Amino acid sequence: MAVQEKSGMASQQFEELYKYVINSYDLLKAGDTVKEKFKAKAALVRVRVASLLIAGKLQKHDTGLVLDINKKLGVLAINLGYGDGVAQGSEWQVKEAGKIIALLKIVEVRKSLSLGMMTKGKLQDVPQGATVVKIVKSK
Repeated sequence: MAVQEKSGMASQQFEELYKYVINSYDLLKAGDTVKEKFKAKAALVRVRVASLLIAGKLQKHDTGLVLDINKKLGVLAINLGYGDGVAQGSEWQVKEAGKIIALLKIVEVRKSLSLGMMTKGKLQDVPQGATVVKIVKSK
């Protein structure tokens, strides 16, 4: 089942739970303060669920660019992150003028930026702005 479909089901289940709790508060004759606190917390959950639904719709990118090179740490920063479908441990080719000049393994992933360590090639041979392409392994 796709992530987007699961997220939609979770959203629907949350709304059913919300109605159940509100109805329960009414049956128990809970005070308005209790209901208002619940509604405020539910609104925060709705915002989070909506952001997850949006993230699930983001297009996955398999091509990016080298943003920066930290020679002291031996890492490359690329312009893709978990919002683009990058996963820690994924492997990438670094290309310049259509030729593979290095291989990269992602060691840290943030929303729109990832850091990778070189597994093949020389750091000094990688220019800023080089293309990175995800290596898709066949199953």
